[in-house]
Amino acid sequence: MLINISFHYDFFPLLIVASIAWLTPILLSVFKLKKIPTVIIEIILGFIAAKFLFGNLDETSFLILDFLALFGFLFLMFLSGLEIDVDQIMASLPHRRLTISRFLKNPLLVGLTQFAIAILLSCLAAYALAQIIDIPNIWYFSLIMVTTSVAIVLPVLKDRGEIGSRFGQMIIIAAAVADILSIILFTFTAFIIKNGFHYKLLYIVALFILFFIFYRLINKLKDIPIFKKLSYQLSQAASQIRIRGAILTILIFVVISQYIGKEVVLLGAFLSGLLLSSMLHRERSLMLIKLDGMGFGFFIPFFFIMVGANFDPRALTEFDESLIGFLILLLVSLFAIKVIPSLLWQRLFGIKKAISGGFLISSRLSLIIAAAAIGLELGVITTGINSSIIIMAVITCFISPIIYN
Repeated sequence: MLINISFHYDFFPLLIVASIAWLTPILLSVFKLKKIPTVIIEIILGFIAAKFLFGNLDETSFLILDFLALFGFLFLMFLSGLEIDVDQIMASLPHRRLTISRFLKNPLLVGLTQFAIAILLSCLAAYALAQIIDIPNIWYFSLIMVTTSVAIVLPVLKDRGEIGSRFGQMIIIAAAVADILSIILFTFTAFIIKNGFHYKLLYIVALFILFFIFYRLINKLKDIPIFKKLSYQLSQAASQIRIRGAILTILIFVVISQYIGKEVVLLGAFLSGLLLSSMLHRERSLMLIKLDGMGFGFFIPFFFIMVGANFDPRALTEFDESLIGFLILLLVSLFAIKVIPSLLWQRLFGIKKAISGGFLISSRLSLIIAAAAIGLELGVITTGINSSIIIMAVITCFISPIIYN
C-alpha cells in the first residue's frame, strides 16, 4: 500500500513566514532592541509581506497559512493557561478572618477587586467612546478593553529579577486573574450574542465540570506505579510521551469546545493549559521549556505574522476626522483602566511602584486581538475598531514595559 503524499502544495508562503519568524529576533538582537516584544515586529513584517510578497497566493496557500495561524493562536492560549501557577493562586485563598491589612496583602483578593474596578471603569470608558464613534455593543467592547497579557508581564518581571518578589507575585496574580476572568466573560458574552440565552449555555458550564473530572482522574492515574514508570520511561528521546499527552489534551478540549460553539474554542484551549499547569508541579519548568520551543519556535509566529498580513489600514477611514481623537482617548482609557485599580498596591509598595505595576499590566496582546476578531465575526465591533485594537495592542506592548522599567 502506497502512502498518498502530494508535492503539489506551494511551500513559498511557508518559507516567507518561517524567514520572518527566524529573522525577527536576530534583528532585535543586532540593533539592541531586545526590550521590544518580538511579536510587534512579527505583526509589522507580516503586514509588509502581505503587501509585497503574498499578492499572488492561491486560495489553498492562504487556507494552509490560516490553519497554522489558528493552531498557533490556540497553542498560545494553551501556553497562557500553562503559564498560570495554579498552586500559587490556591495558596492565596484566605484562610483566616479578613481585615483590611490582610485583604491588601492577599494577591488573589486584591487581583479580583482590581478586575471588578477595571470592568466598571471599562464600561464608563466604552460609553464615553461611544459618543465619538459607533460601538455596536458597549459591553463586549468593555470586555475587550479589560484584557491583559501574562505573556508580556512575565518576561519583564524575569528580566528585572522581580518574579519571586512579593510585588512581582502581586502583579502576576493580578494579570492571571484578569486573563482567566476575561476569557470566561467574553466566552459567555459571545455565545449569548450569537445564540441568545439558550440551554446550550449549560454546555459551557459542563466544560468546566469536565475540567475538574480530568483534573481528578489524571491526578489519580499519575500516582499509580505503572503509570509513573511508563511516564518516566517514555518521556525522553523519540517517545516524548508528556509532550504528546499535552497535544492530546489541547485537542480534546478544543474538539469538545467546537461542538459547543466556535466562540468557546478559545476557552477550551486555555482550560487545557490550566489543567496541565495544575498537574505538573515540579516538572512544570521542563515541560514549559519544551512546549515553548514548539509554540514560539513554529506555531505562534504564524498567528502574529498573519495578524499583520490581514491588517487593513483602510478600515480606519470609517472614522473620518474623529480617528486621531478616538485613538488617543482609547489609548488613555486602556492605561487608566489598569493604572487606577493598581492604586490598591499603594499602601504596601508606595505610589511609584503601584502606578508602574498598573502600567505593566496595561500591556495587551493575544487576548485583545482574539476578542476583537471574534467580535468582528459576530458583528459587535466594526472593521475600523478591529484595526484600531490591533494598533493599540502593538502600542501597549511597546510602551507598557518601557514605562514600568
